Amino acid sequence: MGVLALIKQQDSSINNAKKVRALLPKLCEVLYGGKNDKTGYGLLKAGFINK
Repeated sequence: MGVLALIKQQDSSINNAKKVRALLPKLCEVLYGGKNDKTGYGLLKAGFINK
């Protein structure tokens, strides 16, 4: 299951990648203090996105 599908389960109004990218700064802030929050690198580094 992809990240978009997981997020959509939590909030059905988030239905495309553009809206997910808007959330990345908030999601990554907790993981890596906001570092690389515009690219989602914090999520990749944390292992939320698999191969």
